[in-house]
Amino acid sequence: MSVESKGGRPSKGKREPVNFWLKPAIKHAAVDKAAALGMTLTDYMAQLVVQDTGLTSDEPQEGLPFANVA
Repeated sequence: MSVESKGGRPSKGKREPVNFWLKPAIKHAAVDKAAALGMTLTDYMAQLVVQDTGLTSDEPQEGLPFANVA
């Protein structure tokens, strides 16, 4: 018996959950900015951390590359 793919987007690889609380205004600003960039909130937050810490990622993030943000 073969397993048929259910479709959907491809995996981004191994990820770990992060849970934290933000003031509503900060959360809404982040959601709005991520949407404007065509990114998920998770990808947007990850890009901010990568930029701030100097880390590099060997896994491409979906959405607009952060380097293109004005």
